[in-house]
Amino acid sequence: MDKPQDVGTDSKIQRVKDVIDFNHELAGGENGRIKRFSVDSPTFINAEEQEKRKSKERQFTDMLSYMLAHDAQYRQLYFDTESKLEEAESQVDEALLNISQELDDIKLQLENADELGLSEEERIELRRRKEELERQRQEIEEYQRNVIEHIRYRMNDKDNPPTKEELQQWQHMISDKMPESLNTYNTDIDAAIPSVSEQVHGKTELSSVKLCDEFCAAKNESQPIVYKPKDEPDFTPLSGL
Repeated sequence: MDKPQDVGTDSKIQRVKDVIDFNHELAGGENGRIKRFSVDSPTFINAEEQEKRKSKERQFTDMLSYMLAHDAQYRQLYFDTESKLEEAESQVDEALLNISQELDDIKLQLENADELGLSEEERIELRRRKEELERQRQEIEEYQRNVIEHIRYRMNDKDNPPTKEELQQWQHMISDKMPESLNTYNTDIDAAIPSVSEQVHGKTELSSVKLCDEFCAAKNESQPIVYKPKDEPDFTPLSGL
C-alpha cells in the first residue's frame, strides 16, 4: 500500500514527520506503519499502564496505613503485637538499668571491702553475683537485639508491613524467647535476691551515694565505718548495771 503524500517522508526531520503522522492518525487515515499516537496504539497503551501503576504506587506508598484502615483483623493483630512488644521493651530497659546499678554497687563494695569489714565469704559471693549479673546482661541484650529490635524494625516498615502470620508468630516469640532472668527484675531487685551479707547480717543500705557519703565522712573523722543491720535496734547499756 502506497503512503499518502508527505506521510512519514524520510527526507523530513523527525519532529515534522511526527506532526504529519499524528495529524494523519487523528484524521483516521493509514500511514503504512504501526499507530503511535492514537488511543489504541502500543505507545499510548504503555503510557496509560505506566500512569495507572504510578497512581497505584502513590496510593499505597504507606501500605501499612492502608491495611490498618481496611482490615479489622489485621488491625487487631497489629496493635496486640505492638502492645506486647512495648511491654517487653519496658521490661528489658528496667532490667538493664537495675543490673547496671547493682554492678556499680558491687564494684564499690569490693573496692572498699576492707573498710566495710566484709568477710571472705561475702567477697566471694559478691564476685559470684557480679559474674551472674554480667551473664544476665549479655542474655538480655541478645534478646533485645535478636528479638525486640528485629520485630520493632519490621513493625515500623510502612512500605513492606508484616503479614498476619508474622504478627502471630512474633506474639509467641516475644514470650517464648524472653530470658528467665527478666522475670527477676519485675520487682525490686534488692528484695528479690538477698546477698550473703544480707543473709548473715541483715539487709544494709549500701547504695552508691550512701556508701560514698558515709565512707568520706568516716575517713575525714578518722573513724572506722560501722554498718548495722537495718532492723537492728540501738542498744544503750543502763547505768549502774
